[in-house]
Amino acid sequence: MSWDLGENHKPNHNSYALYYHVVFVTYKRHPLINQEIATFLRRFFPAKCDELEIHLLEQGIVCDHVHLILSLRPTHYIPEVINYLKGTAAHEANNHHDFENVLHWMRGYRIDTISPRNLDRARQYVRDQYTHHPDKIPA
Repeated sequence: MSWDLGENHKPNHNSYALYYHVVFVTYKRHPLINQEIATFLRRFFPAKCDELEIHLLEQGIVCDHVHLILSLRPTHYIPEVINYLKGTAAHEANNHHDFENVLHWMRGYRIDTISPRNLDRARQYVRDQYTHHPDKIPA
């Protein structure tokens, strides 16, 4: 049996729209993310995502948790990606910088899928973390 996919079919190109809202928290929700660690993480996550060929669409960082909006490829293994981001962030912060606080994450994470229709709303929610948690702005 032969599949007629039409002349516009390009067998070597893939299309996907896989969006995820990821949240992970500091150990026992202690306010470990101060201003200097928040600044570090704001630079760290985009650089590490570029390395992994992941699109970081938005990030929201408060003193006890981090929100990321990611677009992953179908070939990415989600637990591996998230644990790598968490682990390398803590390792880099704790072993290669002289920060006042130690960065330590709780085990696990929260992840939700986002439909393309709701992507703008999810991005705005992550951008507005300081509004949602005015008492948790890194100091």
